[in-house]
Amino acid sequence: MTYVTYTFKWHYFLFSLAPCPPLNIQSIMTCDSNTASVSWSSGNGALSFMMRLECSNGQTYICRTNETGCNITNMACGQTCTVKVVALGRFCNSSEGTGSPVITGPCVPQNVSASVSCSSNIASVTWGSSQGAEIYTVTASSANGLSANCTSTSTSCNLLTLTCGQSYTITVKAKGSNCSSGNSAPVQVQAVPCTPSNVLPTMDCVTNALVVSWTPGAGGQYYTATLQDSNGLSTTCQSTGSQCNVTGLRCGQLYHVNVTASDGLCSSPPSATVNTNSAPCDPQNITTVLQCDTNTANVTWAASAGANGYTAMATDRQQQRLASCHSMGTSCQLTSLPCGMRLNVTVQADGITCNSSSQPKAVVETAPCIPTNVSATLNCTSNIASITWHSALGATWYLVKAVSVQGYKTSCNNTVTNCDIPNLQCGQEYSITVTGMNGVCIGPASQPVTLVSGT
Repeated sequence: MTYVTYTFKWHYFLFSLAPCPPLNIQSIMTCDSNTASVSWSSGNGALSFMMRLECSNGQTYICRTNETGCNITNMACGQTCTVKVVALGRFCNSSEGTGSPVITGPCVPQNVSASVSCSSNIASVTWGSSQGAEIYTVTASSANGLSANCTSTSTSCNLLTLTCGQSYTITVKAKGSNCSSGNSAPVQVQAVPCTPSNVLPTMDCVTNALVVSWTPGAGGQYYTATLQDSNGLSTTCQSTGSQCNVTGLRCGQLYHVNVTASDGLCSSPPSATVNTNSAPCDPQNITTVLQCDTNTANVTWAASAGANGYTAMATDRQQQRLASCHSMGTSCQLTSLPCGMRLNVTVQADGITCNSSSQPKAVVETAPCIPTNVSATLNCTSNIASITWHSALGATWYLVKAVSVQGYKTSCNNTVTNCDIPNLQCGQEYSITVTGMNGVCIGPASQPVTLVSGT
């Protein structure tokens, strides 16, 4: 302080001049506590100082000190404050000295919300504007250490790299010119479930049901297996585990199978499609035509969906297979069929995984067997030959023929195992055979027996 003395007619007057204003005013912001540290250089004549911070929210902070610095703690976030320092003298004060503004840290973002797009697995995050913020950083963290982040100068941004099946905690932090805010209150989001893998469809050929199994995807709570057939028709089954069953499959279809996982909000993309075939349809319109001389049955049928080939089978009443034939077309021959039997003929469509049920059937009656133990006796008085034999399997009636060496022919027939031939010519040698017959075929003749008529 400078004192000036003036003398007037032997009287003395003492005046005190105002102190010089503070110089080199500087401020430092401590971000974590929002504390402003202001310092300055003392000017001549200063006894103490008063520092004022006048902030953009209308709030004023005042500090009086004998030192050349002052700390203001717990300042409001997001403010720009003008710094003014006055040197205080005994009677007068200096003019205000000003320094660079004090900028407090930005406010913590509020009203954070986040949602995940089921189609893209992108999390859209929004929040309210924070005072003092120039840019925002959004961070998403999972329990197992995975993270994703994005930055924005507005109040929204998208997290593009979420890992499927993970639960994320999301926070938003504001950054100002020299400080960052603390993290916002956390919000939770669930990423889209991971796609199931190792999808395996297995046909149950007995029930024509499909068992679909898979390896579960992270984040999945339940799973849906979708089957689409060759006609575009779809059917589904659901499970909370790793497999489900689809019943009532249509025959002769190629099914395209995929599996999706769901958490109740979103579903995963479908798995890779796996193809499987249902059992082929049963062949229809089965017909048989027997070749009597060889006991060979010509079998025909209509083509069936899903068949890669066909197997025709002849079975007896005990379901024992007696003959079979295979064809890539719609006909084949059952050869060497046993004589004298009524056989069921079925045609099975052969598939890649399963075969058809062979339910439709036709019937074929084979030619009668050969009569055996033929014997002939002659009544010499009447020249009548009495013929007997053992019955032949499959025969419903019999034809007996007698042919002489000279070519004379005669016959008789009956439904039982004996027959009389009258009017044989005298003195002739006859060859006698017996043939069994049914409504379809004449069987082969028996071994001939010889009879000589009377003279």
